Amino acid sequence: MLNRDIVVLFTILLAGCSPGKPVDRVESALDAIRERHWQPPADDRLADAAVRAMVAELDPHSVYLSDDELRWFEEDVRGSYGGVGIEVVPEGDSWRVTGVVPGGPAELGGLRAGDLIERVDGRIPGKTPRLDLLKRLRGPVGGAVTLDVCAISRGGDRRSLALVRAAVTAQSVVTHEPVVDDRGVALVRVRQFQDATRDAFLHVEERLRERGDLRGIVLDLRGNPGGLVDVARSIADRWIPSGPVHAIALRGRETRQVQATGDAPLARVPTVVLVDAATASAAELLAAALRERVGARIVGERTYGKGTVQIVERLRGGGALDLTVGEYRTACGNTIQAFGLEPDIAFRGDGASRKPEREEDLARALRIDAPRELSRTPLIDALTPIVRPTETRVVDAALVRARELLLEAISSGETPSLRACPL
Repeated sequence: MLNRDIVVLFTILLAGCSPGKPVDRVESALDAIRERHWQPPADDRLADAAVRAMVAELDPHSVYLSDDELRWFEEDVRGSYGGVGIEVVPEGDSWRVTGVVPGGPAELGGLRAGDLIERVDGRIPGKTPRLDLLKRLRGPVGGAVTLDVCAISRGGDRRSLALVRAAVTAQSVVTHEPVVDDRGVALVRVRQFQDATRDAFLHVEERLRERGDLRGIVLDLRGNPGGLVDVARSIADRWIPSGPVHAIALRGRETRQVQATGDAPLARVPTVVLVDAATASAAELLAAALRERVGARIVGERTYGKGTVQIVERLRGGGALDLTVGEYRTACGNTIQAFGLEPDIAFRGDGASRKPEREEDLARALRIDAPRELSRTPLIDALTPIVRPTETRVVDAALVRARELLLEAISSGETPSLRACPL
């Protein structure tokens, strides 16, 4: 009781002080912790916690990056790092693997997309700070990490994988072999927009054009979380010869259109874009640009709906803010934020899969009062279980439908043409 009375008295005394500036509260709290807490934490720890708490009051995409997290962020942009080579999303207390880097330690150890990681060095992902686990999965080449895995790809078999970190280079653009099939259709998957993605795409495009029999392209953006928007714009340039590709609206400024700057060698090639609920941000902008400007069809699920602009700003004293500063809009000025893109032809789940999480489901997700694309009622294909891009039968079903669309366009002699945005 005595200790409680002391705390109450101290609180009253503080309340009687002049309020001062809001920042004074932070400094006063820091002084109190340093001087009175029975085991004062290190200043670095307090500073990290304070900034994280401030940013947590903003939207879900504004985050604080410690020096380690900033380094990993930059590695993701470069597409090369020391690690085991996996892409994961949370699922309950586990992580579901959404992709493995070809030739990386995870793939060589037998890990496959769809498998569940239940422990990392004995730690449960859902009960362990993500940063602690990342420090184990990424780091100097040669370090070891043990994953306890439920191998969905092998009937739910459980086993432990002892992996050794290696130099990993993510492959952001992937094609099938042959690169153009016997009907003249190519499948190109772009997994993320990184520094090297533009050159990788140009290399694939050169191979397509060298064949001389290219008649249509399926551009697969399923599971693409976005990345560098300018790289996505440079890929849109391969289809769009002129005019807007997307637009940017920043606080207190007029909306600015970003224009195409390429020679558009693919402008007259019929194109279908594959998307799912994990297609986000720059990938959504690219899909919207191809639909609005050159009439590409979109097949799959409604997309994620992430339309905010982030910048990374380094802070004095270390770390950085990944801060939301505005909104991206489509070429014709429509918003995707919290809405996403509706496909032209949709594959609807039959209850066999978990409900995908989208931007609209996030706490503090921004709702922006801006026009959306014209309301469309997508044609629903035969009921198909939709899970993340991990189950071959689902991926194949959507791909088959996309290829059919292209073949219909090719046989009818349909040729894409540049479209202007409605006034």
